[in-house]
Amino acid sequence: MTASSFSPRLPTGFGSRARATSVATHKIHLPLPGSAIWLPLTFGKHEGKTLPQVALTDPDWLFWAEGDGILVRFRVPRAVELCFRARNIRISDGTRGARVADYVLNSSGKLSHVEVGYANEMNRSEDRGVVRRPGLDLSVAHAIAGRDKLGAERILKALSVHVFKPMGWARVTKERGESFFNDAANFIPMTG
Repeated sequence: MTASSFSPRLPTGFGSRARATSVATHKIHLPLPGSAIWLPLTFGKHEGKTLPQVALTDPDWLFWAEGDGILVRFRVPRAVELCFRARNIRISDGTRGARVADYVLNSSGKLSHVEVGYANEMNRSEDRGVVRRPGLDLSVAHAIAGRDKLGAERILKALSVHVFKPMGWARVTKERGESFFNDAANFIPMTG
């Protein structure tokens, strides 16, 4: 796949003719239509990182920024899509189908740990200290206890063990994280 390119048109009165010529002859490479890109954030403590990088390193910040309206205020491209996907990560082993995640709470109401398995094998329906989701949800720790870095780390560990390790990823690079969030097959589709 090759990128398309264009030469930018300069406004009149841009400056010296030599400078205008050198700028106008530079080619800017754009992805082909249908190719998804992630632009770096231009603000805050994660400035320069893409949303997939933030989601996979600091989901607590991501969902705080979403809840505070910061992502909308700064018009972050694809923020709604990424937040939806980060809440609906499919956990599949390829043979027996989709699994569920039980988010087990400790006595103080924060996330203690995450258990992954098949719903019919995890008898917890009466347990009030458990939140069950059909997949991994990176927002659960934040939704339960506000700023909960340790809980977010526990969810990221479950993501690593149950999703990335079976994919053969010992380490998630920027490129892998972006390709993961670009692939709709990695997520539970929206229903209804």
